Amino acid sequence: MTNIKTYRPVRPNHLFQAFGANEACALLDENGRVVRPFVVKGKTWGKCPVGYGSFYEGIGMKGHSGEDWGAVRGEPVYFDVDIPDMRWWAKVEVDDAQGMNVDIYSLNPVHFDVLPSEVSKHVVDTWKANDRKLYLKRRFTHGYRSMLEDKPLVQVGTFSDGRPEMRPEIKLGDLVMLADNTGASAGDHLHRALKFCQKNSMTIGADNGYMGAFDESPYFDNRFVLDVLKERSDLENKQRIVELENLARSYAMQNKPKEASWIRAIIQFIKSFTVEK
Repeated sequence: MTNIKTYRPVRPNHLFQAFGANEACALLDENGRVVRPFVVKGKTWGKCPVGYGSFYEGIGMKGHSGEDWGAVRGEPVYFDVDIPDMRWWAKVEVDDAQGMNVDIYSLNPVHFDVLPSEVSKHVVDTWKANDRKLYLKRRFTHGYRSMLEDKPLVQVGTFSDGRPEMRPEIKLGDLVMLADNTGASAGDHLHRALKFCQKNSMTIGADNGYMGAFDESPYFDNRFVLDVLKERSDLENKQRIVELENLARSYAMQNKPKEASWIRAIIQFIKSFTVEK
């Protein structure tokens, strides 16, 4: 089974447009074509406003290419894809609608036993040719500021002149973006998508009607990613406390009160930021 989980990247727990939905409307011109740059609004009681039509249908898509999560302007967005022992790197992209995106890529290909049903033939062929492994890309969209400046760098390739290509390295739970309303958007929110890509970061299978995105709900655990990391940290601390308590008892039995007291002080320090459950 594919060992991948995604968590909620923002604290607000409000998913208001799922993958494949058709809730967005775009302003149309006198010929019924979508006006560019896009002017986007949501449906009211399942209908578009007068002068508007289906956004996705108007640009040749089957439906929404990801998920929309409620997030006010400036809402912190945290990296949310969890694959054991995987390393990730990131870059900022500006799309055709002037939306700011933070794209995060797996440094190595990811094994998938079975592919999502909505991927294109190109993805299937690439997957079969590469021992059921594909590079993965997480896209966060509609932000106003990336938060990559302080991240350590990792080599992701080599330029034609031999120089190493260095990019920010991202870990689960890292702050990567502040949410906003840039690009083809009807209001403040976070759009996220999972896509397959090549090693050079180019999306593959963008002809599937969802711009290469696929439904990630089978991998989704609806917990805020920072809460997940806190739970893991607390568990590790509790295990460490047990080990230290055994060590303190050992020192006491050896008539080493100073060492035992020092270990007990460490235990109290760890307990001070560990949530008891």
